[in-house]
Amino acid sequence: MKLLITGTTGFIGRNLLLQMLAAERWSKIIAPVRNPDKLQSLLATEGWKTPPANLQILKCTPEFWGNDLDCDAAVHCAAVLFGSSPREYYSTNVQGTLKLLKKLPPAAKVILLSSQSAGGPTPQDCEFRDETTPDHPITNYGKSKKEMEETCLATFPTRDFIFLRPPMVLGARDQATLPLFRLAKRRLRPKPGLCPKQYSFVAVTDLCRAISTVLETDTRAFRRRVFYVCHPDSVTDRDLIQCVGKLLGKKGCVLPVPQALIRAAAWFVNAIPAFRYAVPNLTRDRVQEIWPDAWVIKGNRFAETFHFRCMTGLKEALGDALKYYRDRQDI
Repeated sequence: MKLLITGTTGFIGRNLLLQMLAAERWSKIIAPVRNPDKLQSLLATEGWKTPPANLQILKCTPEFWGNDLDCDAAVHCAAVLFGSSPREYYSTNVQGTLKLLKKLPPAAKVILLSSQSAGGPTPQDCEFRDETTPDHPITNYGKSKKEMEETCLATFPTRDFIFLRPPMVLGARDQATLPLFRLAKRRLRPKPGLCPKQYSFVAVTDLCRAISTVLETDTRAFRRRVFYVCHPDSVTDRDLIQCVGKLLGKKGCVLPVPQALIRAAAWFVNAIPAFRYAVPNLTRDRVQEIWPDAWVIKGNRFAETFHFRCMTGLKEALGDALKYYRDRQDI
């Protein structure tokens, strides 16, 4: 059995690759990347001084895209999370996905990693969002993921694929939460908004297990469907910050910051290209995800369909991230 994984130099794709290599189920794992040296360097930090025999690293050259890809299954993790324009999101998240699907065998099972952002925040009159809630993405990133889903369904009416929409993903090898850990070392820990904000989350270990479960399941009865995948519990922004503080053994107070000040900071960041690169979460587009008070979803459809349960709670997921940061001496 041959498996193709994209985005293996990123957070989720890298974790998935390591899990699939450890599973020893696949005779070949194909990893197309723009920079093979970067992937080999990342594997070396994980103990693989030379790539495993069943791993084929392919450089994404024009010649690569000129040939069909031989695999039995594929997981598409690659995406642009922090683009500088709607066109950049569309080029990779929509057109790039279509380009990949055209190269895969018609019979290959495909998992396309989408995002909670494709659905949008929790509506004010709802306790949570699920697959029956009308989608309302509010960022270019979320809109590109939603368009990716719709375009794939329209372009490939008979192909076997499933869309997974995870929320905030936590765990080892995640660089996005590193600023949160550095923030939690301080006595004063600012958070956006005066009111608590509620979020869903999933540990990257659980998300990779969910992907593995789909790969091992006959999905013909529910292919071409969208599934939210998340831990059953949600968490507030205050709880998230304080949990990190406890893991660090640091005491501190959460300081709510009026959103008007966040808007001013976002305007300043967006006006200076160097700052847009340094603080991508405060660009004009992505900062819109800060305003809603709830990004809460339910993954009951996925749990019931695949008989799956998320096992890793918030403290354990953040603990995995902390261990990784300390091993790398990031904090």
